[in-house]
Amino acid sequence: MMIISLDGGIRRRPLVANYPELHQLIPYPFQDIMNLIADHVKAHDISFYDLLLAVEREEPRSLWVNPTDAHPNGKAGRLFAARLRDCVRTSYPVKGTSNFSRCPTEPFPSSVG
Repeated sequence: MMIISLDGGIRRRPLVANYPELHQLIPYPFQDIMNLIADHVKAHDISFYDLLLAVEREEPRSLWVNPTDAHPNGKAGRLFAARLRDCVRTSYPVKGTSNFSRCPTEPFPSSVG
């Protein structure tokens, strides 16, 4: 889990991003816990971004550093970064603008491989 505070010159709003545990993605064994966290965060009007959506269609082992280390590798990092980039672009206005929307919850088409 990561909390980022971004200041677009209009307001300071945190963003909570959930980095999934990469051993099993479908079904995700920690979905209930992630839902509790998401509900709590959203109840405080904080954007919650589930990075599981960036990798759920991938073979879990293809996202690991090596066969005995399930930390995210470069491929996972690129997928996570692309999702975070899209969230920040859509959820945080450029200084001096008034456009604002929530982080999307539906999967983006994968442009990272």
